[in-house]
Amino acid sequence: MVVPLDVIEVEVNDEAMNGPSTMSEQTATALLASNEALHVAVSSIQSGQQILLGTVQKLQETVEVQGKRLDKLQDTVEAQGKRLDKQQIKLELLYATVQQQQKMMDQQQKMIERLHETVVERGSALDKLTILVEANQATLQALQRIAEKQQESIGLLQNDVAAIKVALSFGATKGDTESIRAELYRTISVYTIKGVVWVGAVCSAVSGAVYFIARNVH
Repeated sequence: MVVPLDVIEVEVNDEAMNGPSTMSEQTATALLASNEALHVAVSSIQSGQQILLGTVQKLQETVEVQGKRLDKLQDTVEAQGKRLDKQQIKLELLYATVQQQQKMMDQQQKMIERLHETVVERGSALDKLTILVEANQATLQALQRIAEKQQESIGLLQNDVAAIKVALSFGATKGDTESIRAELYRTISVYTIKGVVWVGAVCSAVSGAVYFIARNVH
């Protein structure tokens, strides 16, 4: 509580006026000095109060400014949080897209592996077909050689028929004719059987090749 200086001075003056009968001059001087010191102290206290009030006002202003800054900082933090949420959503979408791309790549890899297996199988089938074709070529060459031999046999048979005709023209006996005819029929029968067997073998080989091609080569 601040005491007004006027009240202090009035009380001191009253005591000074009423006190000559009881107080000495030294006491009055001391009281005046004390009054002046008290006046100076009160002035200092008032100045301190003003300074303190100014400081308090400055602190209030500083607190308000800091409060505004804190509000702005809070808004900034909220905005950054919203941006981070959006970035998180984008990252999740990107991750989902990457997973889909990975699945597609895995499927394509499986398709490539299957295609490679198919190519290997086709290559093996082609190798087998090549071997079969070579075998058929060898069979055809053998048949060609057999056909040449049969042609030679037919030529011999023609010669035998010519000899028979000559023999008949020179009066061969019936027994000779029957013997030559039986030999001729036996030779024709043997070569006919051989021809039928080889033709059947060739037809079987060709049928097997056609079945193999139809089954394994698309």
